[in-house]
Amino acid sequence: MNTTDDQNVGIPGDDVLTRPIRWVRWTVVAVTVLLIGILATGWLLRKTVAERALAGWCAERQLSCEGKFVQIGSHGATIRDLKVRAGGDVPFEASEASAHLSWPRLFTLKLTGITVDQPVVRGTLDEQGMRFYGLEKLAGQSDGAGELSLPAIEITDGRIFFATDAGELSATVAMHGTFPQKGTLDLVLDPAALKGAESEFKWSEGAISLIADMGQVSGDANIVLERADLKTVSITDAVFTAKIDAADIGDGPMTLNWTGSVAEGVFPGGHMSAVRTSGEASFTELPSLSAKDALAALTAATVKLESGNVLRDGYGANALSLEGDLKGDAGNIGGPVRLSASQAVAPQGGAGALSSNGIFSRSAEGTLLYVGRASATDGHVASDLRQELTAPIAFPGALSDHGSSLQAAAVRALAKFDLDLAFSAGTRDGVFSFSSRQETLLKAASGLQLKIMPPAEGPWLSIQGPERAVRGNIMLSGGGGPDLQLGLDDLQQGAAGLEITSHAFKLKPWTAGGKTLSADLGTFAMTSAPDHFDLLSRGRLSLSGQIFGIDLKTTELVGGLHATRDDAGWQVQPDGAKCVSVASQGFVFGSIRAEPVRLNACPQGNGFIRKRGTSPAGTVTLGAVSLPFSTGSTSGTLELSKASVDWSTNGGLAMTVLADHLDLPLVIGSRTLTLSGDAPRMGMATGRGAPKLSARLGATVFDGTLVPAKVSAESFAFDGSSGKGGLSGNLNANGVLIQDYRSDPLYQPLISDMTATLTNGQLVMTGPLRLKTGGTTVADTTINLDVVKLNGTAAIRSRPLTFRPGGLQPVMLSEKLRGVFTLASGDASAKADVDIVSGKLSATGDVTIEKFGFQTTRLGRIESVNGKVRFSDLLELTTDRGQVVTVGSLSIGVPLTDGRIQFHLDKGKVIGVEKAGFPFAGGRIALAPLQWTLGGKDQRVEVTADAIELSQLVAVLKLPDVQATGTVSGTFPVDFVGSEVQVRDALLAADAKGGRIAYTGDAVNSAADSDPNAKLAFDALKDLQFSVLKIGLSGDLMSRTVASVHLIGRNTQPLAFGKKLTMPKGQAFEFNLTLDSDLTELFKSGSYAAQQDKFVKMVVDMANDKDNRPDE
Repeated sequence: MNTTDDQNVGIPGDDVLTRPIRWVRWTVVAVTVLLIGILATGWLLRKTVAERALAGWCAERQLSCEGKFVQIGSHGATIRDLKVRAGGDVPFEASEASAHLSWPRLFTLKLTGITVDQPVVRGTLDEQGMRFYGLEKLAGQSDGAGELSLPAIEITDGRIFFATDAGELSATVAMHGTFPQKGTLDLVLDPAALKGAESEFKWSEGAISLIADMGQVSGDANIVLERADLKTVSITDAVFTAKIDAADIGDGPMTLNWTGSVAEGVFPGGHMSAVRTSGEASFTELPSLSAKDALAALTAATVKLESGNVLRDGYGANALSLEGDLKGDAGNIGGPVRLSASQAVAPQGGAGALSSNGIFSRSAEGTLLYVGRASATDGHVASDLRQELTAPIAFPGALSDHGSSLQAAAVRALAKFDLDLAFSAGTRDGVFSFSSRQETLLKAASGLQLKIMPPAEGPWLSIQGPERAVRGNIMLSGGGGPDLQLGLDDLQQGAAGLEITSHAFKLKPWTAGGKTLSADLGTFAMTSAPDHFDLLSRGRLSLSGQIFGIDLKTTELVGGLHATRDDAGWQVQPDGAKCVSVASQGFVFGSIRAEPVRLNACPQGNGFIRKRGTSPAGTVTLGAVSLPFSTGSTSGTLELSKASVDWSTNGGLAMTVLADHLDLPLVIGSRTLTLSGDAPRMGMATGRGAPKLSARLGATVFDGTLVPAKVSAESFAFDGSSGKGGLSGNLNANGVLIQDYRSDPLYQPLISDMTATLTNGQLVMTGPLRLKTGGTTVADTTINLDVVKLNGTAAIRSRPLTFRPGGLQPVMLSEKLRGVFTLASGDASAKADVDIVSGKLSATGDVTIEKFGFQTTRLGRIESVNGKVRFSDLLELTTDRGQVVTVGSLSIGVPLTDGRIQFHLDKGKVIGVEKAGFPFAGGRIALAPLQWTLGGKDQRVEVTADAIELSQLVAVLKLPDVQATGTVSGTFPVDFVGSEVQVRDALLAADAKGGRIAYTGDAVNSAADSDPNAKLAFDALKDLQFSVLKIGLSGDLMSRTVASVHLIGRNTQPLAFGKKLTMPKGQAFEFNLTLDSDLTELFKSGSYAAQQDKFVKMVVDMANDKDNRPDE
């Protein structure tokens, strides 16, 4: 036993422990045969001849023997210094050997015993086995040696030496009695340290002690092994003791008791430490150590094994305890087994603590079965096996995050858990099977808890090779997984894929990847294979969260759905009804927040999803839709008639909403905006980057308080995106019609084609404004608006406006100017600036006119109007005070030029004239501050004439033959009634210093010749120094007026009166004249002939009135 493997000691592996006992027996037989031969020869031939005969007898056996017979007699023989050589080797020698004879009958000789003192046996031990240099031939065959009847043998101080490649192996042997009838055998190994090329072996003690009695053999064996390295096996500090009780070695029933310990052991695929074992085994016969023979011979075994750290082929533990109480019969073995381990490991996983109690059985054919209960604390499944077990957990499309979450929760749970499981496991014909029929509870450190209740009949779990089946009631909660109750009719997993059938599926709200899923299904069935997927559900599904870039609020789908996927792609159809009911709490798309809505979703065509490649797509009919929503400070309701949604997925979600008509009432801040359009087409797409939006509308009407006009468009288009910063994109509106919302419009309808860009909710829109009638472009618009906060500006800049008769006229800009400004000419420009704050509008504007002239119904022609009017509130058509325009000329019965008017406009209805004045006849005509209501029927203007030079007045009035000096002043009202400009009791009076008037016309000569009084009056008027001059005027300045003159003065020259009398100068005269005339025509014609006749007649009549005669 000097080498590291069975071949090196020449012993088959299954006999490695039985042969040490047997070679002791063989050695004894060989030595006994040798001694019998030697001593018998000596006894028969006497001493001298015996020694020669001994040499011959040994030579015949290829041995060389020498020794000295010291005693030969009837009772035996003794030889000393016996040596047996085989070539140069000495396989046997003894200090003294004696044979003992008896004569039970006459001539009957019997060998009764052999005594050997200090025998030494030498041999070799190698890969060929044990040999004694030819001595072993004396024993014959090993089996035949057993047939030799041995005498009583007494061996004292015997030694055995084996030469090996690793060193010398030696032992001391002593034997007394006759084996196996009665006797003792003691073998004590010498301490050894053997080291070969591939082995190292060291022990400090070893012994075998056998007692034979009536054929029964019992004994003890022990060995203390400090180290043994046998190629791939290494043992350190091993101690073994054994007791044997057998009918005969290898030939009858036997019982083996043992104890043992190993401090450290290393072997192929593993190691062990602190191993302790004890037990008892009963066999039908002493078996070889092959597992098959040992199990076939085993009848009973009680085994106890304890170990510290142990590992073999990936299986092991930090501490292990195994107890078994087995019974055997012809290779069929079974009995209770108890196992406990701490920090147990296996290729499939491990546990902090593992225990199991059950019944183990093995059939003679090799079928293994274990039925029992196992508990694992801090258990875990190996990482690669976790991935394998959880790989089938995958959900499609929008639920992929939930599939990943469930898979991750399962992986976490299998990383550390406590498990209590009743099960049966076994192998048959190389196929592993596993099943469980009782309630099972798994509690994971992650918080996940799995409770499984088995069905009424059969196991809840069945594993047969690669096939797996699960059924029963499953409750799952915690650990980042779903809170789920599943009434599982069947779950099959194998090479064909995964198949689930359930009669109840209740899932509490479960959040994964920003999405929350819940369900209450009465039917749930799923088949998942690499090339096929089938899902049938009936009940309620609820989903919320980030779905393809949309933040979906809780949305419930009620009804049945049948989803399939094959090589042609996906298909989803309602199950049990034409439509499914959808109730959503709304969604957020970019900056748009939709409010709760209810819909009936019906598939169009073959299902919700069309089979088209690997990317799902389909069309859903929604019917009438009313969707409230908000974005920033804007809220509204999207109303669609006959709506449908065409959608597809390819790395994101693309949807196109189609309808017959759209109504979109909006509330923007404190303002409103409504859109009503035909044939709407709205699209959105998610994927990479911000969600994409598009919109198309046919004929569209815009209304609301946010739009200070009636606005419509022939078509409307938007293409952009909706991100966290707001909306972005391009907008086009063609054929935009803008009309004043007032019943009495301020401006004529305008038309425009608008283009706009929208960047993160910032809108920049531009477009020209054209007159609907005639198409003349009159202005350009620019709008810059934050559509979320409704903050921004709008600017309108008119093109240069040139008014010409037959061309552009004010009435083309505003119907309000019809009849007010006709036959206009001149230039004008305007601009407007609008500020928008939180949807509230405020605007300012400027209107500039140059050389503007026009015809009026009341004031006639007005020319050369110039000025710039600043509107402080353009929307209310209100200006600040102090606006100024100048007027080249106008006529209010008398021609006025170079006027200056300072005014303000209030809400487009009232002109507040602050100052208005015209230079006139050396003086000034001014209007008192007034409020002029535009379009008013009856209005009054207070006119003040100040220091009117009579000399210039005569020129302005084109009065021939009249000269005058002095000034007149006065204040009088002018009433505008309808188309009339009425002067009531107007009075101009000469200033206190008076003046001079002279009328030298010859139109009065005939009247003077016929009437002396008239002549006197006319002569006085030729040069009259007046002190009182009052001019009155009443009537319609635009038609007929009545003028009155009250004149008191004195003649400056003596006057002839009659034929003889002369009136001295300085006489007082008083004139009262009334003139009824058409001033307008008078000024227009420039001829006063008819009026002179009237004047002469008035003077004649006045002269003949004694009340009017001069003081005599």
